[in-house]
Amino acid sequence: YLANVRETAEMMNSVREVADVVNQISSASKQQFQGIQEVGGAVSDMEEMTRENAALVIQLAGASRQMSQSAKGMHASLDFFQLSADSQPRSGEQERLTQQSSASNDDLAQPANEA
Repeated sequence: YLANVRETAEMMNSVREVADVVNQISSASKQQFQGIQEVGGAVSDMEEMTRENAALVIQLAGASRQMSQSAKGMHASLDFFQLSADSQPRSGEQERLTQQSSASNDDLAQPANEA
């Protein structure tokens, strides 16, 4: 009789151990499922951002083309204002303008408060 009780107790312990392992597997599976859902959500977010970025690139390309066309138009408009050879500054005046420009650039390069 005692042998049967011991065997039954051992079987009950084994059943409890198997039940614990099954519960651990179940818990781990739930955690994995939640992790997979989070990864899936992150991938969806990345796909949405990629679509938005692609749309922005298309808009930027269009704006770039428009700016290029505007720049070409401005350049063509400025070509209208060509200076003739006799309207160039005289050599002495050109030298004076160059010196003034150089002095202005030197002033800008100097720190405002020198100790």
